[in-house]
Amino acid sequence: MKKIISLLAVMLIMICSVAVMVNAANTTPFIDVGDTWYTDAVNYCYENGLMKGTSETTFAPKNTVTRAQVVQVLANMSGANADDYAGKTSFNDVKADDWFAPVVEWAKVNGVAKGNDKGAFEPRKAVTREQLAQFMFNYCAFTGIDNMGADVKALDSFNDGASVAGWAAEAMAWNVEEGILSGSNNNLMPKNTATRGQLAVIIERFDKYKNENALEMASGITVSGAFTDDMMLQRDEKCSVWGWAPESENGKSVVVEINGKKASAIVKNGEWKAVFAETFPYSTVPTKITVKSAGEDIVFNNVLFGDVYYVIGQSNVYYSIKNLTDDLERKGMSNEYQVEFDHNKNLRFFRNSNQYHRLNTGDRAPGTTTLYKDAEVWSGWQTVEEVEAAYNKNYINEILAGNPADTYIFSALGYITAYEMSNETDVPIGVIEIDASGFPLIAFAPNELADKWGTEIVDEKTGIHYWAITDVTTEETGYLPLITSSALTSRMAYNQQLYPLINFSIAGIWWYQGESDWTTTEEYRGVGTSTFADQFTELMEYYRSVMGNDDFSVYMIEFPSCFKGTSPNQAYISTGSVRTEQGKIATMLDDFYLVASGDFFADVYWENNIHPYIKHKQARRLSKMVLATGNYDSEYNINYVSGPVFNSESFVNEALDTIELKFDYVGDGLVNHDEEGVGIWGFEVFVNGEWVECADAQVTGKDTVTLIADGRIDGVRYNRATDATFPTWSTLSNSENIPCSAFVKYFNHE
Repeated sequence: MKKIISLLAVMLIMICSVAVMVNAANTTPFIDVGDTWYTDAVNYCYENGLMKGTSETTFAPKNTVTRAQVVQVLANMSGANADDYAGKTSFNDVKADDWFAPVVEWAKVNGVAKGNDKGAFEPRKAVTREQLAQFMFNYCAFTGIDNMGADVKALDSFNDGASVAGWAAEAMAWNVEEGILSGSNNNLMPKNTATRGQLAVIIERFDKYKNENALEMASGITVSGAFTDDMMLQRDEKCSVWGWAPESENGKSVVVEINGKKASAIVKNGEWKAVFAETFPYSTVPTKITVKSAGEDIVFNNVLFGDVYYVIGQSNVYYSIKNLTDDLERKGMSNEYQVEFDHNKNLRFFRNSNQYHRLNTGDRAPGTTTLYKDAEVWSGWQTVEEVEAAYNKNYINEILAGNPADTYIFSALGYITAYEMSNETDVPIGVIEIDASGFPLIAFAPNELADKWGTEIVDEKTGIHYWAITDVTTEETGYLPLITSSALTSRMAYNQQLYPLINFSIAGIWWYQGESDWTTTEEYRGVGTSTFADQFTELMEYYRSVMGNDDFSVYMIEFPSCFKGTSPNQAYISTGSVRTEQGKIATMLDDFYLVASGDFFADVYWENNIHPYIKHKQARRLSKMVLATGNYDSEYNINYVSGPVFNSESFVNEALDTIELKFDYVGDGLVNHDEEGVGIWGFEVFVNGEWVECADAQVTGKDTVTLIADGRIDGVRYNRATDATFPTWSTLSNSENIPCSAFVKYFNHE
């Protein structure tokens, strides 16, 4: 229990800097210790192997202590093996062969020491009392004891409390509250240097405090199903490990160890989550996660640290590497792409498909508000070798049991993107697949956003929420039995698939979804309404607020062309309106990148148009864009590997019939592929309440297109037609011939 030490109590406590004569017998070989206020402490530290002398017969209790000596003592106390940290250094003033280098590295790795803002540790510098207080505070956290909640107002009762540095105030307050460090004559003397005798007293006090406050280890714990052998964790970001325990274990502890670093957790309400104070760099050398409790250790082997990405979407994410190779074979195009399985690749894959949960009933049925706490999956994390085995397996028994074979085979977009990246970087790549075939954006939304958006109906008997859509039947929409039915539940992709993994830190999200949201657009709902672009932006901002870290990038696959064809069973959805919404997101969401697909698909006769066999092309472009914008030593430049994306507009006259459009990612400059040179094809303007083709659209600058209309321009859009192809119906690109992404923008001139 925390306690604020009163002024009177402070005066009564034996303090480190005042010699209080006691009857203490020196039981050490040190002739300079004698019987004094630090004798018992020196005896304790010597007998427990926490401190050594300066020679076989001297302790030098009045000598000052260096920062390196302090971390040596703390490393001794922890039982750390110095050999585990030998030959390494994280500070510019510590050489790998210095005697103190291993313990300084131990302190850095385990969050006991950080050094200064210039990257130095100052190992030979005498430690001040406030620095020592910070060391003890950090070490307390390392041991797993809760040291949060110290009241810095406790320092106000000291004459020099205000002189404690701001960075050390909480640590000093905690030391004072717990009786680890105190003062003399109502002074803390934070800038004074500490002596070896004082350090011995502090170490004795802390060691006894630790033993008294050490929590009992929990029994019967489990770890989230998100953790398995062969897994990948995000580098350079917060690392969490979590799970459950019986309610009877509340208040007891769990300790997790990775690469010598430890993080502890207290069981609360039957749950626990250990969060590491320090981050982990990427490594191609596998490690292990050890979860310690009162029972047998739980160990996960062959774990890598690298970059973890979600690949999230509808059936085009569910579309597997087996689908791709089968479709390419059917088209006689197998030579265009062959899936590779190099077992030496540092890649990891984790699948949480909607197929795993679609048959659940009761309060766990899809569409209920129930948040799944645990990740219920079939395969866990997979290596390349395991993905290959799944790819080659005969699934006849599973198919007969009603489970589609693709349920067991990884996403083509996710797998190929990771594989392509691994050819360009040695940073390990992990991919988590979240798919929900046929489902609109609201299926990926948490309860609070779904409630806010209000586009649902609820079955009061079952508690299942369904996406409410007004049926829109036009000649263009074609055959849409799923979208116009009430069979599409909402919320479940988030509640059942994403929420169990929410503590994972990630490098980014690869998003291929929105085919079912073609009516959630301004084109159908009306200008100024909440649309796919608005809701997607809000959803990504929500994800960033609740996931393991908030600084990840978002990459969206633009929808390619889709053709009606002649087959009665053809898969077709008019994605033109939502494709323009995708382009609008770039002006709304930070760190967002749109993967142009307008040049990838033009097969009018393919009966499965909504699932085009171009995932390898989209993956290759996506991989280059991720390498260009992520934390990689890459030759790729986003200005050349991304197609142009709409940025902003400005009207150039009072008549509002002439507008300049600015674009990002133009490479060496915008290019118009119109062979006749008449103008840019693909632009439309909203004039007099209707969309008309813009007959006068010209590239007028490196990143600028100018449009002139016959009347006031109330909106601009590009590449709206669902079946538009590049460079026939749309002709704008960057200097690398990557097409401009579709977009739409309405203007309020009032």
